[in-house]
Amino acid sequence: MAKEPTNKQLYDLVSKKFDVVDSRFGLFATQLENIQDDIRVMQKVQKEHTERLDEIQSTLDAVSRAVDKDAVTLIAHGRRLARLERGRV
Repeated sequence: MAKEPTNKQLYDLVSKKFDVVDSRFGLFATQLENIQDDIRVMQKVQKEHTERLDEIQSTLDAVSRAVDKDAVTLIAHGRRLARLERGRV
């Protein structure tokens, strides 16, 4: 016949199991903190990249406007040259 466990034995067993669960939750909490730190770093890097992309976009817009102005100027000069050449002939 099997011997019934005592209250102390049951308490010790349950206490050990709770200690195991507690340590696992501690590991889980540590991992979550590491993930939060990684997310903060990623957000900071993303913000920096967004700022750089905004700077690049504004530079490209300025270059595009300058190229458009130059193209219009070249077309206007081309027309003037064509008129002058027709006048010489």
